[in-house]
Amino acid sequence: MNKFQAALAIRAYHGLKSDIEIDEQIIKYEEDGQRKEEQEKGVDNRRQPNGLEIMFMPWKANDPSSSVIRFGAWIGIMVKIAYVFTGARVIRSFNTFIYHNLGKWSKTFSQWGSLANTVIRLPLSVIPIFIIERVGRRPMLIISEFVSILALSMTMVSVVVGETAKLGTLTGVSMVLFATSLGIGSISRFYSAELVPKSMILRTVTILSLIESFTKIVLDFGFYPLATTTGGYSILIFILPSIIFLILIILYCPETKKRSVNEILNEIAWKHDIDVEFKV
Repeated sequence: MNKFQAALAIRAYHGLKSDIEIDEQIIKYEEDGQRKEEQEKGVDNRRQPNGLEIMFMPWKANDPSSSVIRFGAWIGIMVKIAYVFTGARVIRSFNTFIYHNLGKWSKTFSQWGSLANTVIRLPLSVIPIFIIERVGRRPMLIISEFVSILALSMTMVSVVVGETAKLGTLTGVSMVLFATSLGIGSISRFYSAELVPKSMILRTVTILSLIESFTKIVLDFGFYPLATTTGGYSILIFILPSIIFLILIILYCPETKKRSVNEILNEIAWKHDIDVEFKV
């Protein structure tokens, strides 16, 4: 409706004759409409908290949708941190040290063994591309985490036993590196993006990266002093958290294979009895 038609409607409805009175009434309606639109926008903004509030301010973002999205986002972060605590990154950094100083292999063998692990691990990291859509994310997460715990335990026992069990150290370290490359190490890179809308956590990426980086730094700097003083028992800093993370993965990690983000969020809401449904 244009301004002329609006003036005719106002003249007929209010019985006005003066053009000035009609113009004043039109301006009043326009201001009321603009004010109402601004109020509705304000309500919408309050109903849609940003990613920072959803992730770190549950007292502000306490609506059902935010609760589900927050839960899914923290599951994704948990998987990333679980990979850090498998010790694969630290073991890669201290591979030669573990073989030579802890496992009692010769220095030359330790150096070549470390190189061999790197060479073998590179093609292994490509294998998940071909099998992940068949097997699924959840089984690969659980199996690789479980195998990592077994391999870490084997390594710890072998180091404690001493030189007679140095083959166990070699096998255990290699198994940790290979199992994580095939499973949780590869999946942790993209799993969180399949759980929640990217737009909801874009503003929190830096903070989440800092959390992950801080965990890596603590383990990197903490392992060597522990290993030189406690020997094989230093590997407990990987084993004990990994057992906890394995339980959390089994309890909370959904399968994301061939499913949309909203389907996964609906499953999370249903499992945790949150009254909300996302449009599929």
